[in-house]
Amino acid sequence: MIRYVILILLVSLLVTDLEALNYQAEVLEACRFLIYIEYRVALDAFGGLIASSAKHPFGDYASFFYGLSAYQQGDFKEAKDMWLQQISRNGNWSQTDHVNWWLAAVSFKLDEYDKGNAYLAAVRDRNLSKTGANLKFDYFQSKSELRDVVALQQSNAGDEVLAAYLLDQLYVSDSLIQYSDKAKELIELLGKDEEDYFPRNYQSVKKDVYKVAVLFPFNYDSAESASAVAGNRTVMDLYEGILIGVEQLEAEGKKIALYPYDTKGNRPGLAAIDQILSQEEMLGMDLIIGPLYPRPFERVFEFSKQHRINMINPISESDRVMGDNPFSFLYKSGTTATANALADYAIRTFDNQNAFIFYEQRDSLLASIYKTKLEANDFTIPVFTEINFDNYREQSSLLTATDDMLIMSDYQQDSLSGFRHVTFDERRKSGKMETYAEILKVLPDSVGHVFVCSQSNLAASNFISAVIQRPDTIPMIGKSKWMDISLVTYDQMEDIGLTMAVPGFVPANTDIFEATRTAFIRRLKIMPSDYHYNGYELMVTMGNLMHRYGNYIQEGFRKQQFIPGILSGGFEYGTLRSNQRLPIVKVIDSELVDVNNGETIEDKD
Repeated sequence: MIRYVILILLVSLLVTDLEALNYQAEVLEACRFLIYIEYRVALDAFGGLIASSAKHPFGDYASFFYGLSAYQQGDFKEAKDMWLQQISRNGNWSQTDHVNWWLAAVSFKLDEYDKGNAYLAAVRDRNLSKTGANLKFDYFQSKSELRDVVALQQSNAGDEVLAAYLLDQLYVSDSLIQYSDKAKELIELLGKDEEDYFPRNYQSVKKDVYKVAVLFPFNYDSAESASAVAGNRTVMDLYEGILIGVEQLEAEGKKIALYPYDTKGNRPGLAAIDQILSQEEMLGMDLIIGPLYPRPFERVFEFSKQHRINMINPISESDRVMGDNPFSFLYKSGTTATANALADYAIRTFDNQNAFIFYEQRDSLLASIYKTKLEANDFTIPVFTEINFDNYREQSSLLTATDDMLIMSDYQQDSLSGFRHVTFDERRKSGKMETYAEILKVLPDSVGHVFVCSQSNLAASNFISAVIQRPDTIPMIGKSKWMDISLVTYDQMEDIGLTMAVPGFVPANTDIFEATRTAFIRRLKIMPSDYHYNGYELMVTMGNLMHRYGNYIQEGFRKQQFIPGILSGGFEYGTLRSNQRLPIVKVIDSELVDVNNGETIEDKD
């Protein structure tokens, strides 16, 4: 975000005269300190520029970046005072929208919601104004008590962003009954359907046979011919696991009628899914598994909501899949559940409360929830930075970046040689050898942990490599696909204290796992994948819940606080719609250990 703001503002003013060019160079040099998170140095640099050139055309830029440096350092009052002075001095500056946006940001930090709203209202640039909702969302999440959000909304009754947030929180926290009048008020304000939140005629029915539709992109005419879809391994592995789960239930006298439908993927259009949903037998389904792709999903989501038929996604980890449909569930942990579980783990694990957070744009919500919860528990987040394919190396280098100092004497080198954050490098300059001290910018033991919120193996490799190069050990949190990085060994993962969020994790050193794998190999004639196990466990777990509690699995979720897993660490839904029991996996003694649930998996080859 900081880099983006600097780029946008500095390209907005072109200068040609020499004096202005010199001053621009000084501003850019000060911005370099800001980019490299040396906020105190940046603050001093911009302060000096402001004092020396109040009438210079770049004075407004120096003032703005001075405020930004103060904000990043946590000195919110100083930042606000500077920006207010700037508005008072030159309210017609071409970049005043950015000043108002950051005044809104700092007002929310100072718990001045009304003022923050007023500053956002003054932002005229539409694209910039739209991002104001994210500022408000972060502020709402800083309220640890639901009653505080209720009180805030009471004072801002026409704020639709706040109303939508509060309604969602009332829903996911199972507080609709407690705040029923408020919820109905919000539903009316937002133009929602009251039945989506207070469903009528809702009763779980016990049956002899439960009908389960599987809506997958098989991409062939009949789900009976596996050879026709050999290339679509993920889909078929899931489906084969479901089939074996149905067989397991049948052997226990629990009947499931399975209805496989081919949604034809995401690209062919919606004709296939529309044709499926038009079939009368779909109205009699007790559970829909899938779809897996967004466009068919949207159609089924509305169908499920309208006809009150439960649907569950076997692979997604996004809260958006649940949306405002009380009958839409995730098999795995969703965005909010993952963020909260990881934050709880960090709070109870790391004594050093300084954390760096790097995140992909697609994971910005998860990172934001994680950051908010840590800050509410007295953690400091000096780095909260978006990453992408083009800047993995650049951003990871923040952990290894150094300042160079030319060594002028042996005494100088001896005085520095005892420090862990100093290394020496011999370089040839102008035909002679010179010694430079390379001084680590992020000092040893100054960071308690790093959270890299990305599924990219390339991001993982870059950040793991950066941590390995450091003289200290910074614990790192990553995501599930990091387990598959071929260039990083388990020993290296263990050395840096790597922890991973792995929804759907299946420990592989248990007796039940060995027996299940042997049975799968005998049945399928191939080595089963995690998708086989996930499909199998999903079907057996949901089938057991329906046979015990009726066709609405949420009855079982509410009545059975913990649902033991067949292969995994189990499930906890309660009144929510994604699994709140997140496996958090760490390498200990060359084994993957679920430190949230206490399970292990065999060593990596």
